[in-house]
Amino acid sequence: MLGTIVSLFSGGITGILGSIFTNVLNYFNQKQKNKHELALKQLDMQERDKDREFALKEAEMNLKITEVGIEGAIGTEEAKAFTEAQKSLMTPLFNPTFMDRLIDSKKWYNMAIAGIIAFFFGIVDIVKHAIRPGITVYVSIVFGFIILKAWNILEVNSYQWKLEDAVKIIMLCVDASIYMISMIYGFWFSDRRIAKFMMRLDDGNIKK
Repeated sequence: MLGTIVSLFSGGITGILGSIFTNVLNYFNQKQKNKHELALKQLDMQERDKDREFALKEAEMNLKITEVGIEGAIGTEEAKAFTEAQKSLMTPLFNPTFMDRLIDSKKWYNMAIAGIIAFFFGIVDIVKHAIRPGITVYVSIVFGFIILKAWNILEVNSYQWKLEDAVKIIMLCVDASIYMISMIYGFWFSDRRIAKFMMRLDDGNIKK
């Protein structure tokens, strides 16, 4: 009877201990498995982060390439506009064929009209071709005037700088520089814009 009770309790205790030991092993095995899965997930997240960074870098590179392409296209359009502006300066304003027809005519007034037209269009061509050199000469004259003005101020004051004289010279130079720079930029910008507009007009791209 006692042996039965001992066997019963010892078997139960052994079973409990075995269960505890088994569960402890299962716990550590599961913990190790979870740790391994966590490491895999972290590695996967790192790979995704790298892929995301690579995608962002690729997007940035594509954006830069697009920006360079846009800048190149704009530069090409500006160059075309400038070329057209140069062509317009070198193109005669009247058609030689039309003038030949007037001159070859038997009527004296047609020849007179041809001479008047040729005279006025010749003047316009001279003025048109003299615009850019004229601006250069004009800017040079203005700079010379500034230097002469500053020299006169120094001579009047016996070459001694005073505060109000220095301020006067500086402001004169600043005002003249701003005027000339704005004039030159305004001329070139409007010249290119007009040339580009004429190109689009000639291509029929202007919306009505």
